[in-house]
Amino acid sequence: MLESIITAALICGAIAIILGVVIAIAAKVLYVKPDERIKIIFEMLPHFNCGSCGTPGCEAFATELVAGNMQPKSCRPCKPDRRVEIEEKLEELLNQES
Repeated sequence: MLESIITAALICGAIAIILGVVIAIAAKVLYVKPDERIKIIFEMLPHFNCGSCGTPGCEAFATELVAGNMQPKSCRPCKPDRRVEIEEKLEELLNQES
């Protein structure tokens, strides 16, 4: 009886180690580098996460801005002079990519 419990525990332990190694390798192989442009634009936003632009929050809005799907004027809490700064920075970042 005790022998079968030890055998089962060793098999479960071996399976856990193998799966842990597979997950660690998959994490390295499938890693997606984040887009630094999104981080830069996100830092310029007011961080209210109000959703008035139609996205769930400021990070999603920054992602849409970088993708070209939205304009900075969609952010209602953002001051007009800050919108201009965001537009200029966005244009600069998109031109660097080309």
